[in-house]
Amino acid sequence: MTKKAPGSTKRRIDPSSDRPLFYSPFKDLDRKIAKAAKAKSEAKRESSDVAMLKSGLDNEDAIFREEMKDVIPLKNRRKRRFFESSCPKPPRFFVQEEDAEALAKLAELVAGYGKFDLTFSDEYVEGGVAGLNPIILSKLRNGDFSYQDFVDLHGLNKAEAREKVARFLHDSARKGYRCVLIVHGRGLHSDNKEPVIKSYIKTWLCKGEIGKMVLAFSSARPCDGGTGALYVLLRKKKFKL
Repeated sequence: MTKKAPGSTKRRIDPSSDRPLFYSPFKDLDRKIAKAAKAKSEAKRESSDVAMLKSGLDNEDAIFREEMKDVIPLKNRRKRRFFESSCPKPPRFFVQEEDAEALAKLAELVAGYGKFDLTFSDEYVEGGVAGLNPIILSKLRNGDFSYQDFVDLHGLNKAEAREKVARFLHDSARKGYRCVLIVHGRGLHSDNKEPVIKSYIKTWLCKGEIGKMVLAFSSARPCDGGTGALYVLLRKKKFKL
């Protein structure tokens, strides 16, 4: 039998245990070194990215300052400034007949009902309600509005002619006609060779019940009677007798 040395003990080793048989102090050194190197590399890369970003921002800032160096800042930033466009303004819209009537009615409210602007010479005559668009009168003068009916005053005296004109315009307005023709003649067959009816008719068309129906009138074109006839432009409204 073997004797134990004084003070020595024996340990029983369990074969199923994972503990190493011998102590290895450098076993994990390689793993720790690799981990430390990886952390250092990542830190260096992050530092490089930050430096590049800062450099890029500085670069953009420098470019911006270079581009803006000639710009003069506004003294009062809260004050808005409006500049008129250099583009040509669009043309004004064309005034239709209804718009012309609206303008005519507005002029009547301001200046009094039935005020007409007249233009006439020895033979030529034209007139329109104050405020009427000149384009409308020009179209009437040029025969652009086809007349829808006509009346002939030849052979009538002043009273007869006035009554016939009033009845004719009332009937035309009731029917919704807009343009009619009044043939008054040139007075070549009158006693004094003067156009008697013509001298009165422009007054009739501007005043009283007849004037309320009239928007404008003008001497006709030669093919429609010339200075011996008048185009008459009626208001859109239908009137009662």
